[in-house]
Amino acid sequence: MNKNAGNVQDFSSRLKVSRQQAGLTQSEFAKKLGLKGNTPIYRFELGTSSPSIDVLCRIAEVLKVDLHWLITGLPSPAEKRFREAQIEVIGRLAKYIGTAIGELMLDFKRISDELNDLTAKKHKGEKVKEGDMKSLEEEKFRIIRALADLQKDQPWVTEAIEKLSK
Repeated sequence: MNKNAGNVQDFSSRLKVSRQQAGLTQSEFAKKLGLKGNTPIYRFELGTSSPSIDVLCRIAEVLKVDLHWLITGLPSPAEKRFREAQIEVIGRLAKYIGTAIGELMLDFKRISDELNDLTAKKHKGEKVKEGDMKSLEEEKFRIIRALADLQKDQPWVTEAIEKLSK
């Protein structure tokens, strides 16, 4: 489907809008289709003549539009199934990223609590292994980096979902 052509109601209008969006004149388009002169294109776009199936296939190929959409104005069943599969995959990805962020946040809280406990013990004069604190701080930093990486990926998921919803 030619998403930029919007909901164009009839074949002749879909053809004209798609040709214009491809940046082709009627003469250039006719030449790419192997037609003599621009008269056939003029008639197709006027709605006084219809192309043969062979020409319809070449039109869709040259304009890079879905043949089913060109003829009916509706997305092809295959395109619809593909979009549904894309939406499902992106939904799973978003769920995975959300789950990963949630798990990292829980780990971050647990490590922060452990660091706070060790710091409190240290302030009370209790013996605390510096290696334990350093290890927890490194783990906390690793989680912060992982969260930043996941958040960097979030706009991609959001953008993909927005594109699919159009």
